[in-house]
Amino acid sequence: DQNKRQAWQAARMGLVESIGCRSDHCVWAYIMQEWKFGDIKQRDLCRQLGMSFERMCSSMFERKHLCEALVMVGLLPNRFLWNEWFDQDKMPDWALVRAAVVGGLYPNIMRVERSTPRFQSSNQADKGKWMRYSILQRHYTRQEGMSYPKSLNLHPNSLCFGQDLYHYPWLAFYTIQHTTKLYAYDVSEVSPFALMLFGEQPVFNDHTKEVEIGGWARFICPDGSRLLPLVLAARTAIQKALERKLGDVRHDLGSSKALQVCAQLLKSNGLGYRMPSPLPPRRNKKIRSEDALDEWEDETRYLERKDREHEEKNKNVWAAAKRQVETSQAW
Repeated sequence: DQNKRQAWQAARMGLVESIGCRSDHCVWAYIMQEWKFGDIKQRDLCRQLGMSFERMCSSMFERKHLCEALVMVGLLPNRFLWNEWFDQDKMPDWALVRAAVVGGLYPNIMRVERSTPRFQSSNQADKGKWMRYSILQRHYTRQEGMSYPKSLNLHPNSLCFGQDLYHYPWLAFYTIQHTTKLYAYDVSEVSPFALMLFGEQPVFNDHTKEVEIGGWARFICPDGSRLLPLVLAARTAIQKALERKLGDVRHDLGSSKALQVCAQLLKSNGLGYRMPSPLPPRRNKKIRSEDALDEWEDETRYLERKDREHEEKNKNVWAAAKRQVETSQAW
């Protein structure tokens, strides 16, 4: 149903505006937060956004397993999942979340360019026709000088599809796959400091006045020679903090002033100031519906219960169909 698809896409694009961040990954994180703590019921949220209720339940269980694993290795507090319920009105800083995602996805970076459109249109599909995407294709000999740009397409399911105005012409993607075309999936707009702090060591090209990262991503910066020593010092501080954390899992990273400075760089994109954060949402404590997911329920028991419910539903359907056939034969 084309109308349903358009309604789902419009609802998802509304989430992009809500978080103020062009990122598939941040939107999905926001959806999971609304799934757990939002005012709308879980099944209604799935209907509104065109998602599978069962897959959302599976993703929440996987998230729980991931959190438990991070707690075990000391990267999250022991009561992280429990404390979430008390901090549910706090919204994460999406600029910081996006920076962490971009750093984690490096070197999956693609360039985006806007060609001259033949006609003006507000339709996303039309806008997507004039966008050009490319990645750096490595040569099989692994020689950097033999690498070359390769064109690809952004999958239409991405919330960045049809976007024609970016702050920076670079996107981080999760994976690429060739179906009818070569598509990139799950993308986030790149911020320069995310790549400079978490990607390969940046270098300054004095001829082009650009900061280059990995021989591919480039950012115009006439004063790059003055900026680069500060960036390298920040990278060193991050590495030292992580090494100390690996040596002592009880070390509190929040106490590091160097990491606080790096966080401000990522939040403000190096400007030192930014727009104020949105006010925390006022949530109404919704009453849990009967079929809502209980995250604290044992996963095996949950799956067994769902199997029984599905089997019972099928029995009722077959019984109703049998009665209808018997009734028609009696007439």
